Amino acid sequence: VAPRLVTLLRSQLAKDADLATASGFEVVTTDPGEFYAQRLDAVDICTPNHLHYSQAQQALTAGVAVFCEKPLAMNYQEALKLADQADSLKAITQVAYSMRYSPAIRMVKGLLEQGLIGNLLNFRAFKYHSSYLDNRRPITWRLKYDQSGGGAFQDLGSPLADLARYL
Repeated sequence: VAPRLVTLLRSQLAKDADLATASGFEVVTTDPGEFYAQRLDAVDICTPNHLHYSQAQQALTAGVAVFCEKPLAMNYQEALKLADQADSLKAITQVAYSMRYSPAIRMVKGLLEQGLIGNLLNFRAFKYHSSYLDNRRPITWRLKYDQSGGGAFQDLGSPLADLARYL
């Protein structure tokens, strides 16, 4: 599959306008109206977490398929509203739990589905990520609860919980 990169919506362009244009986007804009005026098949929402809910609502309202980074919303009530909206519109949606598509995980899933492994009784996973421990690293939205929506578990642990559920 070779996607056609139609439109990139950014909050600001000055910092990376050249990179956005060089990436092949036909339109680069800061205006949501201009963004949704394009013919879009799908939107990839990969913004800071606190923006996901409103951006997913806007994309669903525009009739566009939504691929959204986790978390889908800042709380359960918002996520439920989005799910209800997507269901009522019969929209195509997915939350970006991409670890389930790695070759090793796909292989294990196949073995489980074929009954070659048996019943899972225990699931143990580790994710080594230490960059937040560097006190020289600037504080970003990922480390601010009101913008991240859940701290370290939401950011690093929820993909592992998704894997346990998926498998």
